[in-house]
Parts: sequence; structure tokens; C-alpha cells
Amino acid sequence: MYGQSFICVTEDDLTPDPSGHYSYSTDSEILDSFEPVVFNVKSWILLEDNDIVNLDDPLYTGPDTDDALEAIAVLNRAYNQFNIFFKYNGISAIADSEVALTINPCSNPNSACNFTACNPIDYPNHNPYWEVGSVVQQNAAYNDPNSINIYVMKETVCYGGVRWGSRFVGIGDTNFNGPSLVHELGHALGLSHTHSGYSSSGYCEQVTRDVNDLDDADDPNDTYFNADVAGDRVVDTNAIPAMGSNQGINTYDPINCLYTGSGTDCKGTPFTLTYEDLINTMAYSFDCISNYMTPGQGIRMREKIAISNTLTPAITSIENLYNPYIGDYYNAGPLGVNDTPLFQPGFDYKFVKCAGDYPQPSDFYDTSWSYSINSVYLQVDKFETDFSIITHPNHSAIIIEQLQNYELTVGAKKCYDNYNRSAESGKVMKFNDGYFNTNVTTVPKNQNEINNPQLVDNLNPGLYKIEKSYNDGTIQETVILKQGNN
Repeated sequence: MYGQSFICVTEDDLTPDPSGHYSYSTDSEILDSFEPVVFNVKSWILLEDNDIVNLDDPLYTGPDTDDALEAIAVLNRAYNQFNIFFKYNGISAIADSEVALTINPCSNPNSACNFTACNPIDYPNHNPYWEVGSVVQQNAAYNDPNSINIYVMKETVCYGGVRWGSRFVGIGDTNFNGPSLVHELGHALGLSHTHSGYSSSGYCEQVTRDVNDLDDADDPNDTYFNADVAGDRVVDTNAIPAMGSNQGINTYDPINCLYTGSGTDCKGTPFTLTYEDLINTMAYSFDCISNYMTPGQGIRMREKIAISNTLTPAITSIENLYNPYIGDYYNAGPLGVNDTPLFQPGFDYKFVKCAGDYPQPSDFYDTSWSYSINSVYLQVDKFETDFSIITHPNHSAIIIEQLQNYELTVGAKKCYDNYNRSAESGKVMKFNDGYFNTNVTTVPKNQNEINNPQLVDNLNPGLYKIEKSYNDGTIQETVILKQGNN
């Protein structure tokens, strides 16, 4: 669980759902039936005109590439359960003081600002957030039309984040890779706050979950099931108040995350809240919220994605998850400085031994090569924090565990089996009896000797095994039966 003390600026949409688009289902089998969908995500750092904008500069101290990669990992760990995936599409800086400081509550700009009154009576005006959203959406240089754009904002006093549109999200720099980001992406993908409309008599979600409890139009005090048309319109999130320091009787235990209040819905029925309701990422129980979401929320997001024209441009192919975000694959000749393909964190990877003629990775749809599930060259956990180790070893193929329930991505993909590289060292082993046993003579070879094109030609007749060792730790073994001068 994560503590959060920042209000979300996103306003809930109380407009009724379009007819026929949402099922309001909570059935996990329906949720599992949705095929994977992958979104590009581009991060932007909002900086002042005189700030250092080179994110690789040693003097730069703001959010950087590693923070953006961790944000992608956080999103994938939260949303992969719904077959929703995110592909890192880079990070850039925007040097524009007018934009970076618009949200400063003291004035624009004001370096002496010490506004700390984050209480419900004296929150700063959040209207400037919408001004920032308008600028970044309208300026083509400030957004990527084929990505979900995340803007990391300075001076976000009291507020955690905002959703400006399905592909435009703002987040405070202290919340870049925390639960606020998961929360705002929930908004972008169609979720409301779980307390949406709770204080509105015309939109108040009622406590009952009995679908057979129908509205008695002749009784204005009648209680009835309305979870599919009121509140967040998700049936498996209970009717809940906003809570927080200004909610009076709607209190909760911040340690055990249990509701301790005595509040009621708009018909006077006491709230019936569970631990899961308080840790839900779309709730306002800030001391308790986590990345937890329900099957009903997952289904609503998937159904929103299916009808959203604004999200469609950000969708990329599932194949893209098997491509490095930076770096090249070695092909031939000297090893280049960029010949280390790196993969985004947040998945459980296995790089397993493969065999085929692929000096560059095989096509995503090519399954003509073989691999060994039990020969793992590299295994990476989805919580790995050393991003430099997430690379594609030579002579291996990629397994992403989070995609093993999908027919197209079952098993290993993209065999990289390159033998063009010069070995660092090696050895030649001769089997003195002419067959494989322990009677061998081993001759170590340095880099020049093991890469000598005439190495085999210079061997006397006999049975040999040549081992070539590479600087990535792999070893190539070749058995040769030398007869005569051939």
C-alpha cells in the first residue's frame, strides 16, 4: 500500500453511459476473454526556460529515464491483470516556464512561494491545471499523437495528478511512479472515482447490491439497486464516500485500512465497506490506496477501450513488447558501443536457448526455429530495479510470462542466434582415441588464435571440439572430424 496526500484534479463525468456499450459485468471469465492491448507511453518533463533540459547531464536532478522506465513498470504491474500493456516510448523535456509554472498557486512565477496549506478549506485553485492541459494538447511539439502522454509537473502543491483526456495525463514530480499515476491512468481508460456522485442526490450510488431490488417510483424514500447507473457504475466496488480529513463521520483506520465511520448513502443506508474498498486505486482513502482494482473495473476499462476513438492512435502491436526500447543487436564486425539491446522493466522475462540461423532476431511470427524451455540464459523479475541487465543474450529467445495465456505469444519469440562475433578466447580439445571420452588434449587459444580463419585447416586429422568464449558469457561449441587435409 502507498500513502498519498494529494487530491486528484480530475472531475468525474456524471453523464449517463451511452446505451448498449457497457455490460457492467464482474465475471472474471469475460475479463479473461479480452485479448491483450498495448499502448505506447511517452513521458514529458515540464521545466523552466533556464533549467537543464539534457536529462543525461550530470547536473540535471529532475525525473529522468530511469524514473520513466519505473513508471512504465508500475503501470504494467497494475494493469497486466486486465491484459492491458504499456510500451515505453521515450522521455523528453519541455523548457517552457509559462507552462511549467502555471500551476504555481502563489503566482507565476514566484520563487519565494511557500504555500503549504493543503487542507480542504484552503486548497489552491486548480483551474490552472486545465490551462496546462490545453497548451500541451494544442502544441504539436508538446505531445506525441501516437502515445498516451504523461506530463511530469513542477510546483504541484497539494494536488497529485489530473487526466486532461484519454491520451493526456498530468502528474506531480513526486508522484511520477507511484499510485497517483495508476489512478490517473485509470481515469484515462474510463474509470471514475469510486465515490463518484456520492454527495449528489440525483446520482448517489446506493448501498444495496441486490439486483432484484427495483425502484418503487411511488416511494421517494425507497432503496434500490442502482450500482450500474450511479456512482462509478462498477458493480463490484461498494458505494463509498470520499473520506479524507474533511469528511467528518466518514473516517477510517489508516493502519488496518478498515472503515470506522458512521456515514450513510443518500437514502440513509449505512455504508458497508471492506478492506478492498479502501485500498482501491480509485478511492480517496489516501493512507491506504494501492494499485488494487476489481474485475468490474477491468471490464469497464476494456469496454471503454473498445469504443474509444481517442485512445486508438496510441495502440501499438503486441510485437512491440518484444523489441528493445534502446540499443542495437550486434550483426557482424567489431562490437559497437550501442550493441546492447535493452528491454523495459516490469515484466517477468526468460531468455531461453534457441537454435537457428538468425544473426538478427527472427521475425515475431517465425516459429521455424527450436528452443529449450529448460535452458535459461537470463531470468528477470518484474520488480527488477537494475534496468541495465534486462538485455537479450546472444543465442536466446524471449519469453514474457505475462503473455503466456495468449495464443499468439505462447512460448518463446524472436530467436537471436548470431555467430559472427569474434570470440574473446577459447580452446581446442582433441579426443585422442578418435571418439568421445576423457582422453583429451586441451590447448588454450588467445583471441587471435581462436579467431584465425585457418584454425581448422591447420589441425591434424582427428576428432575435435572447439570452444569459443564471448564477452557476454556465452560459449559456442563446434565438433569437427578432421580427415586428411579437409
